Amino acid sequence: MTLDGLRAQTEIQCHVSMRDLAKRYVSIHLMLYGLWIAGLEREAIVCWAIITLLEILGYIAIRAVRSASKIPTQLVIWLLFNSTASSVAYFGPAVVLSTQADFGLYTLAVVWGLSALATISTMYNALPTYFWVVSVPGFAANAAILYFGADLEFQPTTLQHWILPIGLFCLHGVNTVLLMWDYRDTHEELDTTRAQSLAQLRQLERMSSHDTLTDLLNRAAFDDLLETALETSRSPSNIAAIMVDLNGFKPINDTYGHRAGDAVLVAVAKRLRKVGGEDATAARLGGDEFALLITGKASAKTSERMAHEIVLAMRAPIHFEEKELKLGASVGVVIADGEMKSAADVCAAADQAMYSAKFRENDDPVFYERSKFSPRLTLHDRVRLETAIRQGEIRPHYQPKIELSSMRLSGFEALARWEHPERGLLLPGDFVNDLQELSLMPEFTLAMVRNTLRDIRLWARNGLDPGRISVNIPEVVLATQTGRDELDWLLAEFEDVRANLTFEITEDVFIARAGDFIQSSITHFSSNGVRISLDDFGTGFASFQHLRQLRFDEMKIDTSFVAGLGSDPVATVIVEGFLSIARGLDVKVVAEGVETEAQLARLRELGCHHAQGFLFGPALPFEVAIEWLEAPEDQISAKG
Repeated sequence: MTLDGLRAQTEIQCHVSMRDLAKRYVSIHLMLYGLWIAGLEREAIVCWAIITLLEILGYIAIRAVRSASKIPTQLVIWLLFNSTASSVAYFGPAVVLSTQADFGLYTLAVVWGLSALATISTMYNALPTYFWVVSVPGFAANAAILYFGADLEFQPTTLQHWILPIGLFCLHGVNTVLLMWDYRDTHEELDTTRAQSLAQLRQLERMSSHDTLTDLLNRAAFDDLLETALETSRSPSNIAAIMVDLNGFKPINDTYGHRAGDAVLVAVAKRLRKVGGEDATAARLGGDEFALLITGKASAKTSERMAHEIVLAMRAPIHFEEKELKLGASVGVVIADGEMKSAADVCAAADQAMYSAKFRENDDPVFYERSKFSPRLTLHDRVRLETAIRQGEIRPHYQPKIELSSMRLSGFEALARWEHPERGLLLPGDFVNDLQELSLMPEFTLAMVRNTLRDIRLWARNGLDPGRISVNIPEVVLATQTGRDELDWLLAEFEDVRANLTFEITEDVFIARAGDFIQSSITHFSSNGVRISLDDFGTGFASFQHLRQLRFDEMKIDTSFVAGLGSDPVATVIVEGFLSIARGLDVKVVAEGVETEAQLARLRELGCHHAQGFLFGPALPFEVAIEWLEAPEDQISAKG
């Protein structure tokens, strides 16, 4: 028994003792009266004084226990001693009466001793320590009563003496009924508590397996259900999974607030339940991603029907506060096959189909076919990429940026190149998708920033001014506190050259799921002296309204618009529009992908500030970039 366990028993003992105080103290007077009529007045007075003193001391100790936040050890010891002494005092009159040769008084002693033991076993069954310190004197007293009774020659007893054991017997019966009544309330409380505990346990179990907003299965429960289905199904083709990603959810959430977003998610959940019916189980995997799991022999046919029904269901407007909210869905479907051994395999295939659906012009569902999708990357691929990042095989090359008014070098853009030992120099298109699929973009980006800052510092220490060096920062790095902290640590480590750094971001940051946090991260870095360049604006899904949400220093015109200068009037109008917006916002403009003299001349005519492209030079290794920095300014054009 630990001390804390003994403290817990002491608290319950205090409650029991106070509850039965009056009943206990009044009933002992029956025994004291028996001593009195037996001519043992002095013994009756001594017993009464001892019992009364012990009850008073016990009451004082119980009050101290109830007022203490933690029961002192000394108080626990005292209550144990007090309980033992009280037990001796309460059994004492019965032992004394058992020495009298009066059958009625002896019977009174026997009934008292046995009934007291029965009461103790009932009251203290949950308090083992207190049970023994109270019952041991009781067993000893009953043994003494039997011992003394064996040598007595009983005399005829009076009616008065018989009334006492009969009264005690009745009192014991009443006490038993009252105890049962008291314990009835206790048992009812226990039953209520047990029922509440079971209800809470069931609720916790449901919360652990269900999404709290939509009441659909969560990702963990969905994966477990899918794993079980794969293990128990006789044929994998009896299992199908449909992945659903909502299109247009974030604009609704941003425009109308989280209440509207929650209403949309709840409505989507109801529609998925309706589509799935009894043939499928719906789940919310997180954010605005949902899934249906279908099991049964008709899973292929059923999944095709359900996929098209989901598309139709998502097209229907959702009513919220007199508004009609519209969205769509990208739907990917997979029928399990023999090569899909786990839930992860099935979900990965369904994800591939779903992401393929995102790039379709229509919202038709995409069905996974192994021959049409590239194989998933392996652990070996991950290790190889991590090694390339760690050992510096993937490092920045620098494409020159030219100030068009003076035709001087104004800086570089750091572009990743993988100097692969077997495959030669690889461009980002050869490995960035793999980095994204393996969730290695944060590590890759931080390595690029560190290597770029290290190169800037080397140039500066050699007396060279590289100007502004821009590095692409993807949304996945800006979307977490960890990514923000990692960048902060790098900027602190290279504080002497941080002013040369520009973070390039794409317009995707405006519509990303963590858009608010991303924008706060960008504001954070801007306020700490890092220039912000808005890359590829106009090529994605952001709007001009988003330009008001963020302070930036530079805007880049995408290659697709620059390519049409001089040949496509529409491209010229768009570039003119970008330049006009930039002037209004007081930001610089960099034109990307400049490849011809005609494009250069038109950009200078329109008032563009900076340009980069193959007309001036490709992305260069660190050592070659030094030649640009060391070259006389009038030789820049010749290098292009």
